[in-house]
Amino acid sequence: MVDQQITTFFNKVYDDTYERILTYVTAKCGNTEDISDIMQEIYLEVYSVFLKKGTDYVKNTDAFVYSVAKSKVYKHYTFAERLKRLIPMFSKNEDDEEVNIVDFNIADMRLEEDIANKWLFERIASYIAAKPDVVRRIFYLFYYCDLSIAQIAKKLSMSESGVKNKLYRTVRELRELYGKGSADHD
Repeated sequence: MVDQQITTFFNKVYDDTYERILTYVTAKCGNTEDISDIMQEIYLEVYSVFLKKGTDYVKNTDAFVYSVAKSKVYKHYTFAERLKRLIPMFSKNEDDEEVNIVDFNIADMRLEEDIANKWLFERIASYIAAKPDVVRRIFYLFYYCDLSIAQIAKKLSMSESGVKNKLYRTVRELRELYGKGSADHD
């Protein structure tokens, strides 16, 4: 039987945080159709923690719900999905229209596409891994942790222009190597 105190506590947390969390998820969501699923996952996880660990386990409910939300959004949108938005992979068809040539949607992939995408992802990951430590940190904080340029500059004790320079140079290099018109990807 579910403890009524936990349910009451959860309902208050839900009411107090729902609007802010919905705004966060909506802003971070790549597809609006995913919003309700992600919201459900967030509050299911929050309720589950309250059931397992009790209401005293969480000291700051706003921060806790936000951290669960951030985790669920990142799990829902894998690194490969964010990478897909970073490096558009397209070419021209017979009608001179741009069409995607790489699709990271694993559910719809054929074996050949899966192998090509895995190869591409591994190449990009290797390229980033070979960069200096500061570039790897900037890339990780920006694309994986979703921090702003200003936040990264502060965390790494760098100027914002230094962070931008390293980040954008790396993105430009990746686009030149693996993006539109790349000889390696034809």
